[in-house]
Amino acid sequence: MSVAENNTRRLRLILELLGDQPDGLYKTTGSDGIFPQVFERIPPEGPESLPVSDGRTRAEVNLAWSTVDLVKAGWLEKSGTGLWKITDDGRRALLDFPDALALAAEARNRYNAWSALSAEKKREQLRDTIVAGNRDEEIIRDAALAFAQRGLQEGGSVFSEGRIVWARGPVNELLGVFVEAPETDAGNFVGKLKMQLADVSDDARLLMAELVCWQLLPISPNRIGERAKKERVQTLLGYMDHPVQIPAEIIKAFKVGSFDPGQAMNNKLYEALVLIIRLLD
Repeated sequence: MSVAENNTRRLRLILELLGDQPDGLYKTTGSDGIFPQVFERIPPEGPESLPVSDGRTRAEVNLAWSTVDLVKAGWLEKSGTGLWKITDDGRRALLDFPDALALAAEARNRYNAWSALSAEKKREQLRDTIVAGNRDEEIIRDAALAFAQRGLQEGGSVFSEGRIVWARGPVNELLGVFVEAPETDAGNFVGKLKMQLADVSDDARLLMAELVCWQLLPISPNRIGERAKKERVQTLLGYMDHPVQIPAEIIKAFKVGSFDPGQAMNNKLYEALVLIIRLLD
């Protein structure tokens, strides 16, 4: 078969393999990874078996690029850890396009439609905003919109729909027990917050958890990792009488980041939060 035909067969095989794995598969980890399984079943032939500059075969490079079509078509999800999962639309695509060539062609058409829409969207955004430079920044921006809209614009809650926490009452409570009160010496920052928030309302505790989350959101995982971000916010939510959950889109954003603020953001958490609370005030 031709190089193009082999590539389209492998592309369909990726969706088929993922269709049998509801928890997803990693791209290359061990013999159970997606690429090792794909190339075991459809090995490179002729010129596509030749290595390119980074040591991968031409077949591997072609397939890696083609999977972008699956993502933009909405059929495949890739996490920052290398875990790939098929979407419900991807499962339907396997039924709607039983022929590998037809499936690949439809994926390319959807990629082209996404690309045109994305270009128009960016032209529109450039009139009044800074456009995200990559996928990680887009994820951060999408998550940050919840804080801008639900919090700053509506005065509600980012984590708990229907509650009013970005408002005068909870802000006043945080001003009194955190900003205007002397910092207690015992324990680490999160431990100190437990004592400082002991006598405030659950709305004020929820607001503090959301503000800490807002502060952590864009920080590069090289500076503060996904687990540390999640644990810090969950610990604060645990101080509530009736804890709520971190939304899924926020947890997704914890995996990435858009900048490295340096060590000061870790060492001067109190000062950083004072700035944010005074902003709300």
